Amino acid sequence: MKIAHSSKPSVSGFTLIELMIAVALLGILLTLAMPSFSDMIRRMRIESAANSLSVALATARSEAVKRGRNISVCKSANSSACTTSGDWSTGWVIYATAGTPIKAFDAPSGG
Repeated sequence: MKIAHSSKPSVSGFTLIELMIAVALLGILLTLAMPSFSDMIRRMRIESAANSLSVALATARSEAVKRGRNISVCKSANSSACTTSGDWSTGWVIYATAGTPIKAFDAPSGG
């Protein structure tokens, strides 16, 4: 008695149709997730800017204690001198009352 073996090896993997369905489902899921992801990025940028300003104020306080004199934090468009126009989104600088800037902070990223 002879046993017949199949000459076709069994192949495991994905068919083209299965792959296309998986890619389509991934695209749909990413489309649904994008609005919440962009909101998260916006919140992180705001939080980063707030933390940067907090660091500037803490640094100014520390320098004032160390030097025993007034230290100021002001808005700055060019990271070297204070400005009276515009807003704080252009950046800020820490400086001694009559001196050069101690530390400059660039504008927060993302506007």
